[in-house]
This record gives sequence, structure tokens and C-alpha cells, in this order.
Amino acid sequence: ELKKEKVLFPKIVVAQAILESDSFQYGRAIRRNNFLGMFVPAQRYYFGNNPEDIGSYAEYDDWRLSVKDYKSWQQQNIVSIRSRESYLNFLQKIYAKDPRYKTKLIKILQSLDEVLI
Repeated sequence: ELKKEKVLFPKIVVAQAILESDSFQYGRAIRRNNFLGMFVPAQRYYFGNNPEDIGSYAEYDDWRLSVKDYKSWQQQNIVSIRSRESYLNFLQKIYAKDPRYKTKLIKILQSLDEVLI
């Protein structure tokens, strides 16, 4: 789905989904089909069910809609980021509330690399 939607930095996005959903085990992420921890936006197109709940966690009928929403977020926010490191820095600064978000993503990415080798 990430490839189909042309999501930028798909491996990092997979790591985000693993982190945000506690390895796809977190109940709220499962119930809301929101494995990326997306919030309801105030000013961009939104693919979820609860548009009136600006700032709360997004809810989707299907997890694929959360991928579309993430792509929409990327299109609005990512203009000139070209490298993995720049994207990780951007996520730490703009996307994350956890001050260790980037470090946690890197650890997950390293685990993914080990699994894929």
C-alpha cells in the first residue's frame, strides 16, 4: 500500500507504524485503523471518520485510508527533504512528541535491516 500511494521513505513509515502501534498490538490503533498515530488535521484533506475532532486521534474505516492520509500529510509538509537522515530529523521536530522518537525509529530500522538480510 505504501508503494501504491507513493509514500516517501516507506521503510521509515513502516518503522513508525511499528512504533506508534506497539508492533500492531495497541488496541486504540487497531480499533481506529490508525497505525501511524495520525491526528485529525485542521487544514488539509482528511480521509478519516471524525473530521470534527480536530487534534484528536484519527479514525479510519480501513487501515489503507490511514496510509492515504499519511501521504496527504507528507504532501502538505515535505517540500525539500531528500535524505533519510533529514526525514528522521523532520519527524523528530514536527511529528513526534517523544524526545526519543528518532532514536526509537533508528533502532526499529536497524532491526528491520537485520530481518531483511
